[in-house]
Amino acid sequence: MLDSVANYITEKMGMRFPTVPTKVEDTYLVDTTQKTEREKNWLWPNQSIDQIIDALTARLKKRNESPEPGSQYLGYSWEDKLLLFGKKIISGSSNDIYKNEQTNQVTHLWRFESDKNRKIQNQHQMEVYKANAGKSPQFTFTREVPGGWMEPFIENVGDLKDYLTVGSKLTIEQVQQAVDDLKNMQALTQEAHGDLVKRPDFIHDWNYTSAYEKLEDWGYLNYQNILVSPEGKLIIRDYAGNSDPSSIGGWEGPDRNNVKSEIYMANELKFFEEGLKSLLPGGKKIPYNN
Repeated sequence: MLDSVANYITEKMGMRFPTVPTKVEDTYLVDTTQKTEREKNWLWPNQSIDQIIDALTARLKKRNESPEPGSQYLGYSWEDKLLLFGKKIISGSSNDIYKNEQTNQVTHLWRFESDKNRKIQNQHQMEVYKANAGKSPQFTFTREVPGGWMEPFIENVGDLKDYLTVGSKLTIEQVQQAVDDLKNMQALTQEAHGDLVKRPDFIHDWNYTSAYEKLEDWGYLNYQNILVSPEGKLIIRDYAGNSDPSSIGGWEGPDRNNVKSEIYMANELKFFEEGLKSLLPGGKKIPYNN
């Protein structure tokens, strides 16, 4: 049964399922016309990862087979991903993130998505990081790949909750640096993060999912999007990655979800700063409404 499913997927999607320990069939990634088996090391002789991806990108473009912007590319086999991108380290809401230990690069590969808005947001997020890499240390970008994009891995000791849970203390200098960084990111992109904080008086409606903790413990911050470097710097991640931004904008007005509105950006910055300051040693806890 499993063999027949694998064969069907291989035929329909062009994906490779290696069955021989030391040899594999030529992959769709390299050449769809090849049928013979080659030594495993023959697949990409003397080619760098960039050269392989460049060749794939050019071939897909020439054949008009490039995936739609923000969409998954189905041509990667399991082994292709391992060789090019490394092992999967995180699964997000719309992408899987891989880390290549040899190159110290992470790759965001978009998953299948039928929602048009999510595809648009996937592409937009990549363009935001691409356009602003080098303008802020918080934005990094290496290159596009079919079905996603690549950036350098950012060393970290975990997210904000991990950092505080082990007994580390937040300082006012860390808070101010993070607030300044967010302000700069908003100025560069002319939009808010969109998934960093939650409007305080709405917290009690959130049911405390894995990404959000009770207000009296963690402020109203999405701690998963705030990493901490080994030096203690707060790293803001997943900017412009939410196709359904948190409602912190114009309260009940039309801009409540509009990340490009001035009031949304101002509220995000205000709540971000207040949330961080509430976590300082002896910091004033923000009132929590049950």
